[in-house]
Amino acid sequence: MQAEYAAELSRDALRRAQQALGHEHPLPLTCQAALAADLHALRQTVEAEELEEKALLAFTRTLGIQHPHTVSVRQRIRPYWDFETPTG
Repeated sequence: MQAEYAAELSRDALRRAQQALGHEHPLPLTCQAALAADLHALRQTVEAEELEEKALLAFTRTLGIQHPHTVSVRQRIRPYWDFETPTG
């Protein structure tokens, strides 16, 4: 039951992030990768792998192949969103 609820929350977060920021912004892409992880946990692998592949391609295109989020998705590790800005 918790896995289904997590996937529902991830799907809603993805929808809202895409509405606010578009489909190529790192936050919606992070939400997309998180939803893929939740769907993997539910054994909904077809949708999970499709979302994962799209997120990986978009992260590679927007952030680069070595960015931590790109690497996380490639390794199937749930990426996190850091709201802190880097300092000097």
